[in-house]
Amino acid sequence: MISSADGGSLLLDEIGEMPIEVQPKLLRVLQDRRYRRIGSDREVEVDFRLICSTNRNPSEAIEGGHLREDLFLSHQYRNDRGSAVARTSGRYSTTQRSFFETLC
Repeated sequence: MISSADGGSLLLDEIGEMPIEVQPKLLRVLQDRRYRRIGSDREVEVDFRLICSTNRNPSEAIEGGHLREDLFLSHQYRNDRGSAVARTSGRYSTTQRSFFETLC
């Protein structure tokens, strides 16, 4: 998954659902910009933009032990709950709103 994102973007939908044990490994990849493939003895450099989404309140997810604070704080955060998508919700189907909320 990470190698496919090299030179582009990686979307992690529902980052708050990622097992807490996996989050430090993701943080290491983000900080070092390298990872080791399973079974390999060498690290591979990678360059990608990370986009995450969650339906949880990040502060509550951190307090509840579902999201690591260092992972959350290591990247820019943008709250789109009050976005144009929410204000125009009557003009789109449920599927379209879900798609826009995930990507915008």
